Amino acid sequence: MKLSERIDRALDHAGLSQASLANAIQRLPGGTTCRQQTISRLKTEQSERTGYAVHIAVATGVRPEWLALERGPMVAPKEGNAALDLAVLTAVIAGFELMQADVEKATGTSLSAREKAKIIVALYESMARTGQLPDEETLATFVRLAS
Repeated sequence: MKLSERIDRALDHAGLSQASLANAIQRLPGGTTCRQQTISRLKTEQSERTGYAVHIAVATGVRPEWLALERGPMVAPKEGNAALDLAVLTAVIAGFELMQADVEKATGTSLSAREKAKIIVALYESMARTGQLPDEETLATFVRLAS
């Protein structure tokens, strides 16, 4: 299956339009500028490589290895899978690091390693289900629960 076909399947899996995918990529931690025209071009060209593969995979909830290389299943098995998705974990940690300074400034305290771990686990589980980091209000809830 060609990369363009895998992108189509990823969009269908996530229920996203090309424009929605471009917006989701821009909102990801470490995200980059992406326009709907870029997604359209990726779906029509014959190239089998793109620098957007991990971003598209995270935003659509498919496995990066499947999207980029067509290796393994499209999505990770839900039940009994103890393996962490490295792309999701990377995005979660990047997002947490961006918000950590704001949280510590607002609360006037530093988060302990245990509190950080609780937040990262909650963020990871949320992102693994939805393919995107929660909004700021949900992040604040995670911080309150971890403290």
